[in-house]
Amino acid sequence: MIAKAAISRHPSFCPAIAIGAHQEVVYRMPQGLLVPEAMQALRQWIVSTRLKPGARMPSERSLARDLGIRHYALNRAMAALVAEREVERRGQKLYYSPQNTRTESFTCDVVAPARSVYIQGYRRVARELGIDLRLHAWQSMDQGVHTLLAMDTPETQSVIFEPAFSAPAAHWEPALERLAAHSIPVVVVSQPSNVACSILGDYAHALRLAVEHFLAQGHTELALICPAAKSPEGAEMVAAWRPLCEQYGFDTSSARVFQCDMARFLHEDVEELVADLTASASNITGIAIYSENESSIPGLIRGLAERRRLVPRNISLISLRDSLVLRNSVPPITATALDMTVLQESAFRMAQRAARKKEEPRSAAAAAPPRVRVQPQLIVRGSTASRLLVGGTQGPHSNVHASASAQAAGAASTAPMLMHQLLERDPFALTPRRSAEELEAALRGAYPLCRWAEESRFVQVDLNPFTNRPLNYRRGWLGDLPLKQLSAGKHMIHGVPFQVLGGTTRAEGGAVVFHSAINTTGHARELPSRLTIPVNTDDVLAIYVLHGCGYAKACRHFATYRFLRGRKEIAEVPLISYGQGQTQPVGEHGAAKSHNGNSIGSVGTIGSMGSEAAPPVKAPALQPNIQDWWPDFPHMDFPGARMAPIMESRPEDSTFQHVFLYTLEWVNPQPGTRVSHLEVTVDPTQSTTLGMLAVTVLRKSSGEAETGETKRKGDREQENSIAT
Repeated sequence: MIAKAAISRHPSFCPAIAIGAHQEVVYRMPQGLLVPEAMQALRQWIVSTRLKPGARMPSERSLARDLGIRHYALNRAMAALVAEREVERRGQKLYYSPQNTRTESFTCDVVAPARSVYIQGYRRVARELGIDLRLHAWQSMDQGVHTLLAMDTPETQSVIFEPAFSAPAAHWEPALERLAAHSIPVVVVSQPSNVACSILGDYAHALRLAVEHFLAQGHTELALICPAAKSPEGAEMVAAWRPLCEQYGFDTSSARVFQCDMARFLHEDVEELVADLTASASNITGIAIYSENESSIPGLIRGLAERRRLVPRNISLISLRDSLVLRNSVPPITATALDMTVLQESAFRMAQRAARKKEEPRSAAAAAPPRVRVQPQLIVRGSTASRLLVGGTQGPHSNVHASASAQAAGAASTAPMLMHQLLERDPFALTPRRSAEELEAALRGAYPLCRWAEESRFVQVDLNPFTNRPLNYRRGWLGDLPLKQLSAGKHMIHGVPFQVLGGTTRAEGGAVVFHSAINTTGHARELPSRLTIPVNTDDVLAIYVLHGCGYAKACRHFATYRFLRGRKEIAEVPLISYGQGQTQPVGEHGAAKSHNGNSIGSVGTIGSMGSEAAPPVKAPALQPNIQDWWPDFPHMDFPGARMAPIMESRPEDSTFQHVFLYTLEWVNPQPGTRVSHLEVTVDPTQSTTLGMLAVTVLRKSSGEAETGETKRKGDREQENSIAT
């Protein structure tokens, strides 16, 4: 027997739709926000009429008409009085029953992202409903999960949880299962859940509104831009898009689906997307797009304009999510908008009802948790225009554009498998949540060459002349958030002593941050895109770099380390970010180069444990060796590179949170020879940002050191021609 949703009797609900084991209830969007006024007028009416306990009250519609209030607002105000036991509802009849009024307060814990634009809305709605709100803001998904686990106390009455857009349910649902096992009700906002009540937008209805608007304006060729199919939103939109296109006669548009990482939609994604839209589907005149990144849609409009596809002159655009940025964009973006007050108030009501129901005896067969969907409304602005007004020269009609997921599958089938390509299906599948002890153990694991090396064999490379950002910079050492808990001084990481610079003030730089599309300046100066760092060390066995990156894109070669002896290049190591785990074929710069210019396998080049270079081979694919420092990304060790978890939580914090730096090991293919310089080059047009914190050289032991002074003298003569 499927359980009914908590507020399914609301007259603004349409009939429930059963989907799988869950009951879906769709809430139609009301007009206006008059609930506080309705609540005040209703209480004043009760006082003025001097109702006696047990007296029957007029119907909601007659009361709304007499008080001059919209029916939906009075209905919600009446529901609040019913929840407070001040009014009793018997079927369709209402009775005044103040003797049953509950005086005890209701407390709700809201666990939401610190950057959520809806936090103020939670505070306002809770205040209007008389709910005691305890707000817990989190920065990373791991921190959010640990906050949920901290809610497992007898004092917790109910929890409202807003997960990250890109986080899979498998990452946070175990915490909900633990709360459910102890009868703590949870309401999940914006994502479906199999173990808790959820309230979310109706994406299928949003798409229907967009398609109907395009049809009314005379458009004939459409495209959908949405999240990847791994996300529930992306899967739902793709499933709804094709039947809608077929129903309304957009047959060739049903396959035009472009799926992207919408949570981190950076300018490289915009460029690729614009190229696909204009090249392979140049006859598109209408685009429906869903993006959690508010700045991505104005960026898409600029990219289309650079290719002479103007909005709305050549292309009409509808966003399936509204925001202040879109309302103030040029042109303002037509959007399907949810009334977040309705959604948040419904979430609080569901939490209240679930808290009351946990005291009732449970039936033998527990019902599946309900899902409530709030329907959006279409707000027409300046980004859409009638097809009769659409001008510009259209390119030749192309064949039906295959979906982005089909293209990705085709590309992957022709490329050799990478060692981590299994993660393509789910980047979190092989990276389960680790305990603090496991992460600290990963930090202590030493590289084989360093395991028994005396500390006197390690030489620190001086980065102080090149540092340009403090680690605890309020706007972020990589442009977003600071690295607050990594103190200056010596840190033993993976068996290597690294000397981290920096201090407590902004002037005390602790990192060398390089130029990118996201980060351009540091200490009021332009960040470097090329830097030559003196090493000047003899008898080099290996060099270790402590670094990190931000805004990582999948399998992108964004920087290069070149190890030099005078003017002669010893080896070159490309830095390739792992991102969210997608793979690509080898690009122009995919293979590492040895000193003689031949391509060598990236696994042999980056951290080869042997004393000789790997034989010349053609690199099969890009091999990642660094990952984004933020914990919401999947983290693991790579060949020749290891993750370095850094605890970012303070001792007094109730939850722990790690961020992830990485160490890279370069083994000298000519052990014992001199290395004079490390040259770092980055691609400033990419979003991925490199930050270098320390460089340490491992020298050969005294018994293995070279004794040939003549060879060293020749090396130093070559170095004299290079300006440091």
